Amino acid sequence: MNLEQNPNSNSQELDSKKQQLKALETKSKELIKPLPLDTQITILQKEIKVLENKSNKNHLEKTLLADKKKELAELLSKQNNSHVNNAKPNIGEEKLEGSPNLKEFINLTEISCQKNQLSNLDFLLTLSNPEKLIYLDVSCNNFPPCDLIIFSRFKNLKTLVIDNSPFYGSLKPLENLHKLEFLYINDTDITEGLKYLPDRLIRSLEEENIKIESLEDEIFHLTNLIKQQKKKIVQAYLRFNPEKELLRKLIEAHLQITKWRKKEAPLTEYETELTEYKKIRSDLKSKLNEDKLKEKSLLLEEKNKLPQITNNEQGNYLTNNMETEVDKQISFYQPREKNINRVDGLKEIVYKKTNQVQEEKEFERLFGEVRSKIKKIEKLRLKKNREKLSSKKEIEKNDVLQYLLNQKKSKKDQRNQIFTIIYQQLTNQDFEFWLKEFTELKKVLNSLKNKETNSGVEE
Repeated sequence: MNLEQNPNSNSQELDSKKQQLKALETKSKELIKPLPLDTQITILQKEIKVLENKSNKNHLEKTLLADKKKELAELLSKQNNSHVNNAKPNIGEEKLEGSPNLKEFINLTEISCQKNQLSNLDFLLTLSNPEKLIYLDVSCNNFPPCDLIIFSRFKNLKTLVIDNSPFYGSLKPLENLHKLEFLYINDTDITEGLKYLPDRLIRSLEEENIKIESLEDEIFHLTNLIKQQKKKIVQAYLRFNPEKELLRKLIEAHLQITKWRKKEAPLTEYETELTEYKKIRSDLKSKLNEDKLKEKSLLLEEKNKLPQITNNEQGNYLTNNMETEVDKQISFYQPREKNINRVDGLKEIVYKKTNQVQEEKEFERLFGEVRSKIKKIEKLRLKKNREKLSSKKEIEKNDVLQYLLNQKKSKKDQRNQIFTIIYQQLTNQDFEFWLKEFTELKKVLNSLKNKETNSGVEE
């Protein structure tokens, strides 16, 4: 029984392994992408040459050679069909000379043949369906000068790129290209015909010119900085790296000092008013102290007089009259003394209240004067601040006008000056190095400017 079961189990294991192998093959075919047709054709051609060069061929080698020739023929037929049906041939940066042959391309929608050495643009006239073309890039080529009439037949064209190419004349041939959305004509000799283009295209061209001009201005500014502070920059950024932080701290400290100086403007009138206020205060205190001393001295004199008078009267009465009446006089004068003491206490209370009322009135009058003077001081402050702001605005206006007048110079002359300076003083490696370094400088300067603007807004 065991012998009969073993072959069945082995067969089942083999079947399971075969199924696993098939699954792995299918997965590998899905994962591995097929090579492009051109590479397959080149590989087959090399293998066929190797087999043909052999002198003594086996039967297997002959059959292999025949099979590979059949595969090559099939691949070539596929390649021809793909060329005919290809809608987007990309032959850019291939260093092509002459003019490419695109007659077999029936369904062309995009052509990109930039950065080549084309001798002419006659291949565009041989296209069978020019109405299907949407994208065309012929930039950076050295064909002879020509106008834009050759592009007038592509009525459905949306993007046209002819940068750095010898085109001249007017933009009038592009008048009927109503679907044109993007046009790139930088570094060409086209001088007129903007009125024949739609408004959206004109705006895009103006925006590009503005960007280019701003970049040129930045380059000019950087070259001037290089000329002015070349030695300092080299020492600070190549040899003295730790002193970068010290320079940054010094700049920040200087900015803080300037801010405090702006805030602490001299106010002579305000100081004079304060001194007057202090004098008035001191005079007030001295007057009040003098009045209090006078009142206290008067009260003490009156208190000292009253007991002397009572004692003299009692002595005279006791000497003239009998001893029997002494008790009566004592009983008579004792309540009187009490009343006198009460009167003295009431007088002191009245004097205190009158003094308090007078002091309060004087303080109110003086505080009114002080408030009026403080208001005057605040008005003077506001006047000075307004005068400062008006002077700053006038200075800023003059600076803006001077800046605009300086910018009216011809941009072409500036461009030529920039490139002459760069070629005279810097090599390619130096120029790349300085660009990196000055981007860092620019970031630092922008951060400092932002800090200044934020501080100005807070003021």
